[in-house]
Amino acid sequence: MANLYRLCIRVKQMTQEILHILGGLPALLDLELRSEAADEPMEMLSFCNSQFRCIKIFRLYGPIMGLMFEDGAMPELEALSIEIRACQVQSALAGHPDLGIHHLTSLRDLNVWINCGGATLQEVEVLEVAISDAVNLLSSHPKLYFHRDNQEEMVKDDTITPCN
Repeated sequence: MANLYRLCIRVKQMTQEILHILGGLPALLDLELRSEAADEPMEMLSFCNSQFRCIKIFRLYGPIMGLMFEDGAMPELEALSIEIRACQVQSALAGHPDLGIHHLTSLRDLNVWINCGGATLQEVEVLEVAISDAVNLLSSHPKLYFHRDNQEEMVKDDTITPCN
């Protein structure tokens, strides 16, 4: 597996352990991960500077609580596509939902699919602004695209508890 450079994989639930294993593949350039867990407990995913050293394209789809890119993470990453749930990211990252995007110094393209289900409009907008602000800090000036899914499931009234 030392020469594996492209991988598309589906897992029942995305875990830090899976990322640790895949992050150690030395030649991996292109990775698509799909998590199919719908209602199972999710964990916060963290990308550190010792994993995914060569990856250029990374796509992460499926329900995740949140993710954080640490300083020096994925130094060669040029294209990132992620799917996140607005209401869960807010609670997981204590109101600072920038995800560490500003650490992705080679980033050129960022696609963010925001699952609006159970979130308020304010939560979605705060997430978009935080990610936009983080992207604006990058000298690579990546193109940023937001896509909102499940807008019909957004919480209309702030008095309702939006997330589990």
